[in-house]
Amino acid sequence: MAVMAAYNEISKILSGSMGNSGVSDSARKEAEGLLNGDYTMGQLQRVAKVLRQDMKNRTGAYGTQIDEIRKQMQGLTKPGSTPAAGPSVATHRFNPATGQIEEIK
Repeated sequence: MAVMAAYNEISKILSGSMGNSGVSDSARKEAEGLLNGDYTMGQLQRVAKVLRQDMKNRTGAYGTQIDEIRKQMQGLTKPGSTPAAGPSVATHRFNPATGQIEEIK
């Protein structure tokens, strides 16, 4: 049960989905590939490191957007005057053909 919850949450992060929306089957399959039970401890640690960075990037981008909205609500800035950070972009992806985490180029 906990593994399925992890798949869902990782799928949301990788797809850029917001917390209140569903996850596509393809995004869930990608997450399942990332958390393959056949990995060695070293491989699993590398996957976890990449996922942690992607989650940190995503939450940082959302925090920046929230700050911009707060400033607009306080009248400190006007909408469009300072560009809010867009959604973060994943830097690595699981390649099912090679079974490896690879940098997105």
